[in-house]
Amino acid sequence: MGCHGDSLAHRGDEFNVVKPDVMWGRAEIEPFCKQCHPQHRHPAEVETYLQKNLGKRRENGRYVRKDSPCTDCHGKHAIVPPEGNFR
Repeated sequence: MGCHGDSLAHRGDEFNVVKPDVMWGRAEIEPFCKQCHPQHRHPAEVETYLQKNLGKRRENGRYVRKDSPCTDCHGKHAIVPPEGNFR
């Protein structure tokens, strides 16, 4: 709920046509995520990934950049908190 507001209509839309109540711009994503996740769980792995893949296109169509926001790797509603507990 915290990421997109209640977004009841969006959550019930299996075709993903209804937009969520709150949308974030690319520059707003990382500061927002860091409110609950102040640092990446595996910073060395992120740095290794960036060094190996910088400038390459990911399967989601986005290019790996040094300033890529969290959702470039953690996206499509695939972020599941431990034990499925959502904030």
